[in-house]
Amino acid sequence: VNPQFYAFRWITLLLTQEFNFADSLHIWDTLLSDPDGPQETLLRICCAMLILIRRRLLAGDFTSNLKLLQNYPPTNISHLLYVANKLRVQSLG
Repeated sequence: VNPQFYAFRWITLLLTQEFNFADSLHIWDTLLSDPDGPQETLLRICCAMLILIRRRLLAGDFTSNLKLLQNYPPTNISHLLYVANKLRVQSLG
């Protein structure tokens, strides 16, 4: 699935459509407090979102994957941010 079908909304709206208000604030707090800057952090969070639903994406067809990506399932935000942070650590190492 081409990222333009889902990532444009994720990035331009800073994930506000994918998560509830409290979770969005937690994400924004992370974005604004990260010394790498919000752009890099946002991209890592988006990659972490894909990682967390990887198995479902690999098992699905185009239509189901597009629906999944456009209606991201409920997730533990702390775990999502942990996975995103691990991506930063891996890129440094």
